[in-house]
Amino acid sequence: MSVVKQKIQELVFRWVQKRHSRTPRYQSYKSAKRVLLLFESDQRELNVQIKTLVKQLQQDGKEVSAWGYVDKPQAESAVLRDYRVLSQHDFTRLGLPTDAIRQDITRQRYDLLIDLNISDTLPLRYLSLYAEADFRTGKMTEEPYRNDFMIQIGYETNPAYLFDQIIHYLKNIETC
Repeated sequence: MSVVKQKIQELVFRWVQKRHSRTPRYQSYKSAKRVLLLFESDQRELNVQIKTLVKQLQQDGKEVSAWGYVDKPQAESAVLRDYRVLSQHDFTRLGLPTDAIRQDITRQRYDLLIDLNISDTLPLRYLSLYAEADFRTGKMTEEPYRNDFMIQIGYETNPAYLFDQIIHYLKNIETC
Protein backbone atom coordinates (compact mmCIF):
# COMPACT_ATOMS: atom_id res chain seq x y z
CA MET A 1 0.00 0.00 0.00
CA SER A 2 1.34 3.41 -0.89
CA VAL A 3 2.27 5.92 1.77
CA VAL A 4 -0.14 8.47 0.29
CA LYS A 5 -3.06 6.02 0.51
CA GLN A 6 -2.18 5.21 4.13
CA LYS A 7 -2.09 8.93 5.01
CA ILE A 8 -5.46 9.52 3.34
CA GLN A 9 -6.97 6.54 5.18
CA GLU A 10 -5.61 7.85 8.47
CA LEU A 11 -7.03 11.34 7.83
CA VAL A 12 -10.43 9.88 7.01
CA PHE A 13 -10.33 7.79 10.18
CA ARG A 14 -9.47 10.83 12.33
CA TRP A 15 -12.32 12.77 10.71
CA VAL A 16 -14.81 9.95 11.38
CA GLN A 17 -13.47 9.49 14.90
CA LYS A 18 -14.06 13.15 15.79
CA ARG A 19 -17.69 12.84 14.73
CA HIS A 20 -18.33 9.64 16.66
CA SER A 21 -18.77 10.57 20.30
CA ARG A 22 -19.61 8.32 23.21
CA THR A 23 -19.68 8.44 26.97
CA PRO A 24 -17.58 5.67 28.51
CA ARG A 25 -19.00 3.80 31.47
CA TYR A 26 -16.70 1.70 33.62
CA GLN A 27 -17.65 -1.96 33.57
CA SER A 28 -16.02 -4.36 35.99
CA TYR A 29 -15.06 -7.75 34.67
CA LYS A 30 -17.37 -9.43 37.14
CA SER A 31 -20.44 -7.44 36.07
CA ALA A 32 -19.77 -7.59 32.32
CA LYS A 33 -22.13 -10.02 30.61
CA ARG A 34 -21.52 -9.39 26.89
CA VAL A 35 -17.96 -9.13 25.59
CA LEU A 36 -16.71 -8.20 22.12
CA LEU A 37 -13.21 -9.47 21.32
CA LEU A 38 -11.41 -7.84 18.36
CA PHE A 39 -8.33 -9.56 16.93
CA GLU A 40 -5.94 -9.78 14.03
CA SER A 41 -6.49 -13.09 12.29
CA ASP A 42 -3.63 -15.28 11.19
CA GLN A 43 -3.40 -15.79 7.41
CA ARG A 44 -4.73 -19.35 7.62
CA GLU A 45 -7.63 -18.10 9.77
CA LEU A 46 -7.17 -20.88 12.32
CA ASN A 47 -6.80 -18.48 15.27
CA VAL A 48 -6.28 -21.24 17.82
CA GLN A 49 -5.03 -18.80 20.45
CA ILE A 50 -8.08 -16.54 20.00
CA LYS A 51 -10.50 -19.47 20.24
CA THR A 52 -8.83 -20.44 23.52
CA LEU A 53 -9.35 -16.91 24.85
CA VAL A 54 -13.01 -17.02 23.80
CA LYS A 55 -13.46 -20.30 25.70
CA GLN A 56 -11.81 -18.76 28.76
CA LEU A 57 -14.28 -15.86 28.69
CA GLN A 58 -17.20 -18.25 28.20
CA GLN A 59 -16.05 -20.33 31.19
CA ASP A 60 -16.24 -17.11 33.22
CA GLY A 61 -19.92 -16.86 32.22
CA LYS A 62 -19.52 -14.24 29.49
CA GLU A 63 -21.46 -14.12 26.23
CA VAL A 64 -18.67 -13.55 23.69
CA SER A 65 -18.57 -12.28 20.14
CA ALA A 66 -15.20 -12.41 18.40
CA TRP A 67 -14.51 -10.36 15.28
CA GLY A 68 -11.21 -10.62 13.47
CA TYR A 69 -9.61 -9.15 10.39
CA VAL A 70 -7.31 -10.87 7.89
CA ASP A 71 -5.41 -8.77 5.37
CA LYS A 72 -6.34 -10.62 2.20
CA PRO A 73 -9.03 -10.13 -0.47
CA GLN A 74 -11.54 -12.63 0.89
CA ALA A 75 -11.82 -14.47 4.20
CA GLU A 76 -12.26 -18.22 3.99
CA SER A 77 -13.81 -18.74 7.43
CA ALA A 78 -17.51 -19.31 7.78
CA VAL A 79 -19.44 -16.37 9.21
CA LEU A 80 -20.97 -17.48 12.48
CA ARG A 81 -23.23 -15.51 14.77
CA ASP A 82 -20.57 -14.98 17.44
CA TYR A 83 -17.34 -15.53 15.50
CA ARG A 84 -16.32 -14.00 12.22
CA VAL A 85 -13.21 -13.05 10.29
CA LEU A 86 -13.50 -10.07 7.98
CA SER A 87 -11.27 -9.27 5.02
CA GLN A 88 -10.52 -6.47 2.55
CA HIS A 89 -13.82 -7.33 0.86
CA ASP A 90 -15.69 -6.00 3.90
CA PHE A 91 -14.07 -2.54 3.79
CA THR A 92 -13.93 0.29 1.26
CA ARG A 93 -10.73 1.52 -0.36
CA LEU A 94 -10.58 4.22 2.29
CA GLY A 95 -10.66 1.53 4.97
CA LEU A 96 -14.23 2.20 6.11
CA PRO A 97 -16.41 -0.80 6.91
CA THR A 98 -19.21 -1.44 4.43
CA ASP A 99 -22.74 -0.49 5.45
CA ALA A 100 -23.58 -4.15 6.15
CA ILE A 101 -20.61 -4.51 8.51
CA ARG A 102 -21.43 -1.23 10.29
CA GLN A 103 -25.00 -2.43 10.80
CA ASP A 104 -23.81 -5.80 12.12
CA ILE A 105 -21.31 -4.32 14.59
CA THR A 106 -23.89 -1.87 15.98
CA ARG A 107 -26.69 -4.43 16.21
CA GLN A 108 -25.56 -5.73 19.62
CA ARG A 109 -24.64 -3.72 22.71
CA TYR A 110 -21.60 -4.94 24.65
CA ASP A 111 -20.60 -4.30 28.23
CA LEU A 112 -16.91 -4.76 27.47
CA LEU A 113 -14.81 -4.53 24.32
CA ILE A 114 -11.38 -6.19 24.45
CA ASP A 115 -9.23 -4.94 21.58
CA LEU A 116 -6.29 -7.26 20.87
CA ASN A 117 -5.21 -5.19 17.84
CA ILE A 118 -1.45 -5.25 18.37
CA SER A 119 -0.35 -3.62 15.10
CA ASP A 120 -3.06 -0.91 14.92
CA THR A 121 -4.83 -2.44 11.93
CA LEU A 122 -7.17 0.22 10.52
CA PRO A 123 -10.20 -2.07 9.95
CA LEU A 124 -10.09 -3.18 13.58
CA ARG A 125 -9.81 0.42 14.72
CA TYR A 126 -13.02 1.15 12.79
CA LEU A 127 -14.78 -1.85 14.32
CA SER A 128 -13.79 -0.60 17.78
CA LEU A 129 -15.00 2.88 16.91
CA TYR A 130 -18.41 1.74 15.66
CA ALA A 131 -19.05 -1.00 18.23
CA GLU A 132 -21.71 -0.26 20.81
CA ALA A 133 -19.59 -0.93 23.90
CA ASP A 134 -19.83 0.69 27.30
CA PHE A 135 -16.18 0.12 28.18
CA ARG A 136 -13.22 -0.39 25.83
CA THR A 137 -9.89 -1.95 26.72
CA GLY A 138 -6.73 -2.56 24.72
CA LYS A 139 -3.10 -1.67 24.34
CA MET A 140 -1.75 1.79 25.09
CA THR A 141 -1.97 4.12 22.09
CA GLU A 142 -1.45 7.80 21.48
CA GLU A 143 -4.78 7.90 19.69
CA PRO A 144 -7.20 9.98 21.76
CA TYR A 145 -10.32 8.27 23.12
CA ARG A 146 -9.51 4.90 21.57
CA ASN A 147 -9.75 2.85 24.74
CA ASP A 148 -11.02 3.69 28.20
CA PHE A 149 -8.51 1.37 29.87
CA MET A 150 -5.13 0.79 28.26
CA ILE A 151 -2.25 -1.56 28.97
CA GLN A 152 1.31 -0.68 28.03
CA ILE A 153 2.84 -3.86 26.63
CA GLY A 154 6.22 -2.65 25.43
CA TYR A 155 7.72 -4.89 22.80
CA GLU A 156 5.47 -7.88 23.55
CA THR A 157 3.45 -8.67 20.41
CA ASN A 158 1.44 -11.60 21.65
CA PRO A 159 -2.34 -11.00 21.85
CA ALA A 160 -2.67 -13.64 24.57
CA TYR A 161 -0.22 -11.68 26.75
CA LEU A 162 -2.24 -8.48 26.22
CA PHE A 163 -5.45 -10.37 27.00
CA ASP A 164 -3.99 -11.83 30.22
CA GLN A 165 -2.85 -8.37 31.35
CA ILE A 166 -6.25 -6.80 30.62
CA ILE A 167 -8.17 -9.54 32.43
CA HIS A 168 -5.77 -9.48 35.40
CA TYR A 169 -6.23 -5.75 35.96
CA LEU A 170 -9.98 -5.73 35.27
CA LYS A 171 -10.49 -8.49 37.82
CA ASN A 172 -8.51 -6.53 40.41
CA ILE A 173 -9.93 -3.04 39.93
CA GLU A 174 -12.64 -2.02 42.37
CA THR A 175 -14.90 0.93 41.66
CA CYS A 176 -15.56 3.66 44.18
